[in-house]
Parts: sequence; structure tokens; C-alpha cells
Amino acid sequence: MGYPKEVLLSKSFVEFIHHDDVEKTQKEMESLSKGITTFSFENRYLKSDNTYVHLLWTADVDMDNSLIYAVASDITKLKSYEAELMLINQDLEHRVYERTKALNQNQLILEKSLAEEKEFNKLKSKFISMASHEFRTPLTSAKSSADLISLYLERQKYDAIPKHIGVINGSVKHVHRLLEDFLSVTKLEENRISIYPEKFLIHELMREVISEMTLQLK
Repeated sequence: MGYPKEVLLSKSFVEFIHHDDVEKTQKEMESLSKGITTFSFENRYLKSDNTYVHLLWTADVDMDNSLIYAVASDITKLKSYEAELMLINQDLEHRVYERTKALNQNQLILEKSLAEEKEFNKLKSKFISMASHEFRTPLTSAKSSADLISLYLERQKYDAIPKHIGVINGSVKHVHRLLEDFLSVTKLEENRISIYPEKFLIHELMREVISEMTLQLK
């Protein structure tokens, strides 16, 4: 450890021990004094250059002659490697934690996206079903009126034809409105729609609905 023999003999060994290791060293010495052999005991000793060396001790006591026989191995490099390995392990654990956290977040995002996709497909199916029904109604009215016009032409009942031409025109307008509604849905998804509320007479709307349904009842 770089000390002359005279210096080592002139001081108590406790003066060379790191202050954090003094208490446990004294306890180990008490065990030795009772005849208990020391195996693999570690402490730090101060060297002459004011640095500390890690020592691994094995010691036994000669009770008859009041002597202690001890061997110390320098494990300073080993302790340094252990410290480096601990830092590496801590870094790896942190990386694993961060990676796991990121994976969990990605999993949650994926699950949310899948749930939204399922909900969207469900809504889309409902929308298509509703839309096909909505298109079928005016097309059925137009077909019925076209058939009646053909019948009236054969029977030369021309007075009833304008009414059914009006029904066909109304059905075409209805289909046109439905197509505009479809386009509005696309614009709504793209945030490109503006709403302009308008007042209307509800009894006129009801008359139109009753008229269209009456034709289908025939």
C-alpha cells in the first residue's frame, strides 16, 4: 500500500480503514477474538497516495499465542468492474423500461385505432343500408309513375299523365338531394362543409311524404 513498515507499525490499523468500513471491521475483529474464522470479508484501506484499495480478507486466530493470521487480496479492479456492470445493467433496465412503455403505448394506440375502425365500419354499414333504402323510395315512385304513364298512353288517358310526370320530377330531385347528402358526408369528414339552416313549412313536407307513400301503396 506504499507505506514503510515503521509507519504501519506505529499506528492502529483502524486509522487506515475507510470511515464507512470501520464499524463492520471492528465487529469482524470481535468475532475473530472469539475464535470465529473470517471468510471473504471486504473493506477499504487508505494507500500512501491517498486513494483507497478494496481488500478481500481471510483470517484465522491463534488463541494460544494471541495471534491473527490473515491474507488480503486486492479486488479494486473487480469492484470497479462491478460498478461499471451495475451502471450498464441500470442503463439496460431503463432502456427496457422505456421500450416496454413505448410498446405499451403503441399497443394502446393500435387497440384504439382498431376499435375506431370497427366502429367506423359498423356506422358505414348502417349508413349504406339506410342510403340504399332512401334511394329505393324515390326510384320506386318514379318507376310506378312511369308504368302508369305507359298505361295511360295506351288507354289515351292523357289528363292523368302530368301528375305522374310531376312525381317523376320530384323523385329525380329527391335522388339529387340524396346524392348531395352523400357528398356532404365526404365533405364533413374532410372538414369542408358549412351549415346554412333554413326555415320550411312542415305541413308541405308531410304532404310530399304522404303523396310518395300513397303511390307505393298502389
